[in-house]
Amino acid sequence: MSYLAVLGIVYFQNLIYKRVYVKNKYLDYVWMITSVSIAAQLTTFPLGLLYFHQFPTYFFISNLFVIPGAMIIIGVGLLLFATSWIPIVSAAIGWFLSTLIYIMNSLVMSIDQLPFSLIEGISITILECWLVYVIIVFFVIGYESRKLKYILFALSFTVFFIGKDLYEDYHLSQTKQVVIYDIKNGDNINFISPNENFFIADSELFSDNSTMLFNVKHHWFDMDAQHPKHLELFQDIASNNLLSESGLYQFYDFKMFHYNEKIHFELDNPINIDVLYLTTNDFVDSVSIFQNFNPEIIVLGHDCNWKTRKWINENNLGFKVHNLKKEGAFIMNL
Repeated sequence: MSYLAVLGIVYFQNLIYKRVYVKNKYLDYVWMITSVSIAAQLTTFPLGLLYFHQFPTYFFISNLFVIPGAMIIIGVGLLLFATSWIPIVSAAIGWFLSTLIYIMNSLVMSIDQLPFSLIEGISITILECWLVYVIIVFFVIGYESRKLKYILFALSFTVFFIGKDLYEDYHLSQTKQVVIYDIKNGDNINFISPNENFFIADSELFSDNSTMLFNVKHHWFDMDAQHPKHLELFQDIASNNLLSESGLYQFYDFKMFHYNEKIHFELDNPINIDVLYLTTNDFVDSVSIFQNFNPEIIVLGHDCNWKTRKWINENNLGFKVHNLKKEGAFIMNL
């Protein structure tokens, strides 16, 4: 992104800056910094959408402080290195440098707290990211060459991009998923349908914004999932499409059991289920599993006892095993 930002500034900044003439020298300086921000954003925003699923709407305001502030901080930092052999002087410069960084960070955080400062939940694929760059390149070539055909190429790719996105939206509107995310010490189950998003986990995990953003929310963005309804683990549930009792879940026609030392099931005959999710620290052998359940897939959680893992791996049980530690998140399309 740094290379793309420099490329954007080198190529686009002067073109953008010349579009507007500002007579007042102070306002002209503001416009110059703004043009730098727009130029850098023009070449980096597709990657920002791809990796971070968000767009900072007030980037041009924050950069009014960040760009000159960064130049001052770099200069003061070099001065600090140059005077590091003089304790009193370097200590004073170090204090001034840390104060500058604190002030700049505070200003950026204040802007970040403004209403609508960030558009979140935007999701594009790698192909769509490349399409955006192709569109930008063709518009640039058309502008430089003054040839209409390149503008038409850009518009054609834009139409293709929109059509592809509409097709993906339609596909997602028909998709139902069951997901178990690869989160250490964070048992979880996620049931997603076009109109519902049930996230089952303890409150500590659900309130951990950093872990949720890194491990869970990006998948919600990709799925265009609805706002999540948080439910506690092993909570009894009775909704139109999700039923749960003592760790046994039914989501539409999908059946799943969450096996944990907190839950004990005793059945006369084993019932057929799609997934058995093991998170217990106790050793689980064939008797305790298969006297109650006949699964197609076993998902081994992070807390699953190592003896249980070893026993399952050493015995040919006739069904699939998904190890979250080794294979990452478990995702099943229904």
